[in-house]
Amino acid sequence: MRTLLMADIHGNFAALRAILSTPEAQSCGRVISLGDQVNFGPESRKVVETLRSLGATMLMGNHEERLLHPDDFAGYNWAMLRVTARQLSGISLADLPVNVRIGSALLTHGTPGDPYHLVCLLYTSPSPRDRTRS
Repeated sequence: MRTLLMADIHGNFAALRAILSTPEAQSCGRVISLGDQVNFGPESRKVVETLRSLGATMLMGNHEERLLHPDDFAGYNWAMLRVTARQLSGISLADLPVNVRIGSALLTHGTPGDPYHLVCLLYTSPSPRDRTRS
């Protein structure tokens, strides 16, 4: 079965509608959204309702997690978070999984098990100055 994967829709219903209208998307038997369905865009409620009507699997992203505790957050997106919380009144996102496994593939929004955990792998290679000449 073909699977449509998407992520970071951020309340942009027009973009979601554009994706879903493509022949490639329409040929998929399963829809998975990898988190951050909400916030920033103006139509988070429509995005969530549309994905649910499609039977989509939606993962918990950091923006859904923030909506579970909107009073704990301030900063650059505080105002939009409040608007989104009002838009989604009566819709619970608390039960969204943070991971989903399809066969041998593990799908997640960020780091498996925690949408806030940041993994940074540093790669260092010797600079030309550090190499010894033979």
